[in-house]
Amino acid sequence: MVVSASFNPVGSSGADLVSLSLPLPAASAGRGPSQAEKEFTCPPGTERAGASPPQGYEVSCERPDAPANARREGPLRAWYEDGTLAKEGRYRAGRPHGPFTEWHRNGKLAREGAFVDGERDGVWRIYYESGRLEEEHAYLRGERHGPFATFYPGGRRKAQGRYCHGAQCGTWVTWAEVGSVVGEARYEEVRSAP
Repeated sequence: MVVSASFNPVGSSGADLVSLSLPLPAASAGRGPSQAEKEFTCPPGTERAGASPPQGYEVSCERPDAPANARREGPLRAWYEDGTLAKEGRYRAGRPHGPFTEWHRNGKLAREGAFVDGERDGVWRIYYESGRLEEEHAYLRGERHGPFATFYPGGRRKAQGRYCHGAQCGTWVTWAEVGSVVGEARYEEVRSAP
């Protein structure tokens, strides 16, 4: 599935329309996977911990010989009380590592992104309960770095800008829900981490 957006840069004429298309991971394409029935396999050297519905609400894999803070290894899955899938992710040496997905109670996607050694990395997206995109931002090794955008529940953009190593940089624009620009700020460019 691909999400596309088009906009006119601030101060431009309608002829300067910019389009952006971003691929979404497969989990975004529809309702969460078939809850408790979905296959769950632990990697070699680990043991299954917890239980899936109706016996429990979270299942993961653990290395029995590892220190308590580093036991989780491999997939994690958690459910709401009604058995609806709440989140799915992976761990490595006790820290989140790899794709991470959360769903709203209604089964629609709530949040998705990825971790690298316990830190957010790459594009993260947050969704309203309706399934519409609420926020999209980029991380680099746990620090906000790259494009940032927020959207109103109806789908119109609310704010757009960029982060450079955790600080706002470049031009940031804020829009009213009706689409008119209500503010613009320019921040100094940050070339490398402080």
